[in-house]
Amino acid sequence: MSGGQPAIRGFLVQTLIALLDVLKDQPPWTSVTLEPNLTSDKVDILWTYRDGSKKAVQVKSSQNPFSKAEVEQWAADLQKSKAVGRYELILVGPTTPAVATLGRVGDVAVPTPKNLDLAVFKSDAAHRLHGLLPKLGSPARTAEQLDDLVALLIENLASGSGPARRSPATG
Repeated sequence: MSGGQPAIRGFLVQTLIALLDVLKDQPPWTSVTLEPNLTSDKVDILWTYRDGSKKAVQVKSSQNPFSKAEVEQWAADLQKSKAVGRYELILVGPTTPAVATLGRVGDVAVPTPKNLDLAVFKSDAAHRLHGLLPKLGSPARTAEQLDDLVALLIENLASGSGPARRSPATG
């Protein structure tokens, strides 16, 4: 991905991936940073956890199928970055059966790839918000209000990434 529309889509995908993890019930993390200022450009999302550990995540999105060789190379590059102690490579887009079942490459976790469907990511985020807000003491929201909240959360996460900015946990 060199720039233009694919770069914008890629950044939106990584923001949505971060948002979905942000909205997990009882998050174990204390902060999340998109596009962190690290010596490695391989890390798209940096998670810091309550126990002081960190996880570096690289998000790859494509409309073309990922090959096993590509995924293995990306995982090796991410691990070589020595950014932190834990690594995850998230794939968003079509894949081959060999890639879909990898699970791990070296020390890098490779979860089951996700479909490249931004509307599904946004809908999933709204669904998670619907379940999380009452637990935080907020009244129920309409579907339209949840969609608006998701858009605001995406904007907040993305705007903090111009130079990298940590977003702290609120719980």
